[in-house]
Amino acid sequence: MASGPNYAEYSDRELVDAFESIDAESYPQRYQSLCELMESKQIVYKSDNNTYTLHDEYAHGVTDDWDESDLPTTQYITDAPEPQYDKDGNYIPNQVPLQARIVNSLFAIVIIAYGSYGVYFGELFVPIARNLSIIIYGPATVIMLLSIIAASLTMIIEIVDHYDTRDNEHTYYKFARISASIGVVSFIAAIVVGFSSGAEIY
Repeated sequence: MASGPNYAEYSDRELVDAFESIDAESYPQRYQSLCELMESKQIVYKSDNNTYTLHDEYAHGVTDDWDESDLPTTQYITDAPEPQYDKDGNYIPNQVPLQARIVNSLFAIVIIAYGSYGVYFGELFVPIARNLSIIIYGPATVIMLLSIIAASLTMIIEIVDHYDTRDNEHTYYKFARISASIGVVSFIAAIVVGFSSGAEIY
């Protein structure tokens, strides 16, 4: 009787999940069978050193039967992550959509640059609410920059988690929570210090 999963019944997404999580050394025959099937479906290709590699459209991407909404995604700060596994018990790495990765990267760069600008010139315009903003001066800008760096770190952690396929998203979640907490506390402290040193309200 044949043992192991029946990869012929897997969807493309499930095949990629299995490919990325299978232990090739522990299950060499299962790995070879999986790779040969995926090669016949043009999901992977065999390189010169006889290793199998996902085609670009399958590596962290979406395919015809792979709806991005079906991918495990991170829920930073709000919800603790729940590890997900395929029907054979293989861990499915969580994914961060490409658009979110790009937005996170750009936003982190922009706000750090803006905060650094404020520290350099000694004043920083800070939106508080829809119709409320303040300008802080001196030491308050340095504290606000710390808050900005913490917020940026939270976004960067999310990106790093996307590329780390190990079952350790809880670690990233904890770091993100700590970073976010530092950001909130620093933001409040910056506002308090700002008002004590002559902040202007708009």
